[in-house]
Amino acid sequence: MTRFLSVAVAFAALAGGPLLSAAEPESVARFASYAEMREEVVRLTGEEKFAEAARLLEAALDAYPDRIRANSYNLAYVRLRLEEIEGALKALELGLSRGVWFGKLDFAADVWKPLRPLPRFQRIERKSESRRREAEKRVAPRLDVVVPPGTPPEARLPLFIALHGGGENVDLFRPHWTSPLLEKKFIVAFPQSTQLVAPDGFDWMQDVPRTLAELEAVHARLLRDYPVDPARVVVGGFSSGGAAALEVVAAGKLPVLGFVSLCPPVPGGLTADAARAAAARGVRGSLLTTERDGRLAAQRELAAVMREAGLLHDFVVTPDVGHWYPGDLADRIDSTLRAVVPFDPGDPERERSAVERAVRDSIGWALTKDRTKLDAALAHDASLFIFHPDSKTTVSGWDAFSKMAEGWMDPRFKATSFDVRQLGVTFSPSRDVAWFHAILDDCGEWEGKPYCWKETRWTGVLERRDGAWTIAQMHFSFASDKVKESSRREALAEAAVARCARALGGAERIASLRTLRIRGVKPESKKVVTNEIKRPNRIRSEAGYVLVFDGHRAGYLKGAPAAGGTDPGPTLLGKEEERDFELDIALLFPAFFDQKAEHLGTETLDGKPLEKLGVTLPRGIRTTYYLDAATALPERVVAEIPTGAAIHRVERRFADYREAGGVLVPRSFTTTGWDEQGRTEVTSVELDVPLADDRFEMPPGAAAPAKER
Repeated sequence: MTRFLSVAVAFAALAGGPLLSAAEPESVARFASYAEMREEVVRLTGEEKFAEAARLLEAALDAYPDRIRANSYNLAYVRLRLEEIEGALKALELGLSRGVWFGKLDFAADVWKPLRPLPRFQRIERKSESRRREAEKRVAPRLDVVVPPGTPPEARLPLFIALHGGGENVDLFRPHWTSPLLEKKFIVAFPQSTQLVAPDGFDWMQDVPRTLAELEAVHARLLRDYPVDPARVVVGGFSSGGAAALEVVAAGKLPVLGFVSLCPPVPGGLTADAARAAAARGVRGSLLTTERDGRLAAQRELAAVMREAGLLHDFVVTPDVGHWYPGDLADRIDSTLRAVVPFDPGDPERERSAVERAVRDSIGWALTKDRTKLDAALAHDASLFIFHPDSKTTVSGWDAFSKMAEGWMDPRFKATSFDVRQLGVTFSPSRDVAWFHAILDDCGEWEGKPYCWKETRWTGVLERRDGAWTIAQMHFSFASDKVKESSRREALAEAAVARCARALGGAERIASLRTLRIRGVKPESKKVVTNEIKRPNRIRSEAGYVLVFDGHRAGYLKGAPAAGGTDPGPTLLGKEEERDFELDIALLFPAFFDQKAEHLGTETLDGKPLEKLGVTLPRGIRTTYYLDAATALPERVVAEIPTGAAIHRVERRFADYREAGGVLVPRSFTTTGWDEQGRTEVTSVELDVPLADDRFEMPPGAAAPAKER
């Protein structure tokens, strides 16, 4: 159950539109190129100026005849956003009439949902699929192979098999998937899937057995025709290619040593048992993703399974990036390769790998509380010295450090994540001393309360002792300008939250408020929705159906959509849909009373000065609350939801605050971008209602979501 229609998915892979409206189309003569015109369409669409975008796309149809597929598709999209079903269908039909077809992935987003039951749209899909199948028959396997220049004939080099993303091809993929180590030390193979999903786009996950068979053939050809060391093979890729890499690891038919998977959908083959079996074969690798990837919640769970199995070298979430290649991908690839690939004796990369492993283990041991890793990374004598950012925890000598480490073994302490980036290593001429510098994020919990070192500057010295690299000195610090700015913002955020609490009913009253029952009605449809909330993360919604979320799992207690209209009974929802319930709570009760808030400054909207507080919900949705600068009451909240390659925007505006149970509550709100669109009148508010935990829980034996069956 998706609660929104994606607003930008059409422009993730395509761009363009048909001359179908009665309005005069706009001229494209002002644009120097198609790319410039497309950029303007993307801007208009992002600003929800769909009518202007449609006029521009209509003019583009004849101006750019070689872009008819993209333009007809995108025109259909903006017509749908204008609720012009007929115009959307005509746009797609125009594309078909000019010989193009639309791919398997093009209509996956919920924005196309209004068209799916319509016979005309079904004919469009059937005709496109027929043309796709005919085109796929003509697809020939492609394999690009890059060997480092100057490789001697007798050399045997490690191999990296790099897999493009879904809807991509090798030409689009290759510029993104590169790194210094790949260029200098590896034979890199770029196979192209034969599973056609767009006229120039291919996918690996439409048919996994076929993918595995193709990659086995690629591997055999590479071993036959190139100077490959068969014991040093790594596989990786982006999105669909990242998932295919993990399917290769799970299947165990190719003798791969490691993997680098970026932004993958969760592969069905990589079960906990398969992960343990791969780890037992010596496979290790990295799962990389981005903060705004729509699958982040599921990827976090996959990382936990992989870490528990011993399969995971690193799990990295790059902030402020959508479903795309992060700027530091080359560094991430090389860090993984140094950790999992044994380099030849005498190769400088072999020593660097050992140094990086010691540096990472000195922090990463805490994720599993593997004390042996920590002990192996540090010097066990009086030479060990560590400066921490505060003045009270300077460490001098192994004995002092060992006592400190006992505290980290306390069950009340839990490490949750760490990230080492911009890691630089310099060796002495004798190569028995190394200096390192890096930026570190190190996060965890103490008695359930989170802490996090962010953007920590980290330097240190290692010595080679008895053939192993051990850390003798370390220094952690924070940039003073960032500390001051962070402290200032934290103080501003705390003050804004306190003002809002006072305005709503007082800090004590807000703190004591644990449950709410809010009933609202849509004036147009007379639909009544009742929401019950138990802070911080439980919600139950009733409107004919009954939906519940207990902070861990969500589902229908009754009223789940089903073929034939028969209620299937309690039915779980997929993991990726759980974040929608976190947002439901945040739209009804300010999240900054239960989650850490960031002060985002002030802004004037509609002539009213507003103070902004940002909160990132646990499953990745970003919310921004706008508080009236005069009253400190929430005036609106905007949410940004990662959806694959796009960001979807939801907004709710509050009005008519009235007292209920000692708390001011908005008695009206207007929502855009969510399933309960339009204005809602709040008819009743009950606070401190007795609500047992099991009221929000799914019963044992509830049906699994369809994609997990």
